[in-house]
Amino acid sequence: MPPPPVLLDLVPGLGLGPLRLGALRAENRDAIVAVLGPGCLAGSGGAVDRFCDGAIEIEYGEDDRCDFVGVGSHAAFRVVFDGLDVFGTVGRSLFARMAAREPDPSRHRYSADQYVFPTTGLTVWGAGSTVYAQVGVGSARYLEELETIRSGG
Repeated sequence: MPPPPVLLDLVPGLGLGPLRLGALRAENRDAIVAVLGPGCLAGSGGAVDRFCDGAIEIEYGEDDRCDFVGVGSHAAFRVVFDGLDVFGTVGRSLFARMAAREPDPSRHRYSADQYVFPTTGLTVWGAGSTVYAQVGVGSARYLEELETIRSGG
């Protein structure tokens, strides 16, 4: 019988479970391996580490510090945001809960495709029929880089 899934909290400004925004690559690797086991590293290439068959993706800046953590569903863990099971919650409900963490929740319109919440750094992607395929959280630097791209700079 497989072990029960590990609970990973998605926290704006902080990270996912033991993974921390702003942490060095080695620190995040040690932290996730301590929770999910040594076989969880799925690959590493350039600025990205992948864990649990690629369900967890961690992006690093040039200084090797974590800028973004994205996560999809996997049997080894359960992702929770603000008390909701992320991959067991209808996309609209999860989106509304994430929007509620923003300074002006009413300005955010549901998107089934992709959306970045500009203050918290929370992201959603690919709702498909009901639930999002991936959620994530980005650092202040990640948000600044997105803004530079959007503004054409």
